[in-house]
Amino acid sequence: VINRKCGSITIFSFDEDEPLLSDTLVLGLLQTDADDAQADHGLPVIDATQIAAIRSLGRPEVLGRLCQLLYATAPGNLARLQAAIEAGDLAEAASIAHSLKSPVSSLGGRRLAAQLEACEAAAGERCDIEGARHALRGLQRNYADLEAALKLEIGRATGT
Repeated sequence: VINRKCGSITIFSFDEDEPLLSDTLVLGLLQTDADDAQADHGLPVIDATQIAAIRSLGRPEVLGRLCQLLYATAPGNLARLQAAIEAGDLAEAASIAHSLKSPVSSLGGRRLAAQLEACEAAAGERCDIEGARHALRGLQRNYADLEAALKLEIGRATGT
């Protein structure tokens, strides 16, 4: 039987109404502790090449302004993302993850951007609430790490 809303596959027995197996369950069974160990996707917190590219624009204030915009909007969006996942609103979660991924990527936040991409894919493409929850493990820590790294980069540019 195909769940048309999410495109997932559920296998039912012929004489019962209860599902025997679903793609979400199969994916959950295939996940290992290695998945948890790679929650950071093996990526750096910040991509120095991206920071250098922003700096190469010749306008030192651009990096600071972009960071200020992120600092002003990200905490609220992260809270909304967590609330959407808790409420089971996968469409909203995918939308928020997508909109947050762009500024994070622009500022070189590779680890957080990959995490948001994984959440967006789980919530939007696969309609997998457990996958979306899994993708958000360590979200606040990864954001805090990115913010700290960006502040360090800004301090480096200003000598503070």
